[in-house]
Amino acid sequence: MTNPKRRSAACSSIRWHLMFRVANRRAFAKCLARILPILGAGSVVEEDGKPYWKMPELWECTVLGPGAKGSAAEQAYGCLVIALGLGVGWQVLGALSADRAEDFSGVWDVRGNHSFVPGLEWASFDLLPERPDGSDTRARRPRKGSA
Repeated sequence: MTNPKRRSAACSSIRWHLMFRVANRRAFAKCLARILPILGAGSVVEEDGKPYWKMPELWECTVLGPGAKGSAAEQAYGCLVIALGLGVGWQVLGALSADRAEDFSGVWDVRGNHSFVPGLEWASFDLLPERPDGSDTRARRPRKGSA
């Protein structure tokens, strides 16, 4: 049973940066369609897929997915369960405490590891803390210089 006086750090979403080894936009779209159900209902593509500038044979995109509700530990666990649905061999980073998960992140590379999603070459995740005003982290903020 949780202590109602203790406020948990509410990470309202998870930002995923994904890279796929594909030849064109159509192949990228197929890979993305395979991965979105794993990331969870309500996942939204934040940045459209485009060739990675260093390695054009890799296509990259950013997806925001829902985070788990509950304590920081429950949020981190939920994120790891999703990550393990993509592949094994994650390097987990950040300091996780009983009431904080803001710095919790992970990085994965197919080299030396195993992917459960064909075409996935590299991935990372960041647990995003709830904004100070209580709004959902998935809500996009206007970019600098845009009207």
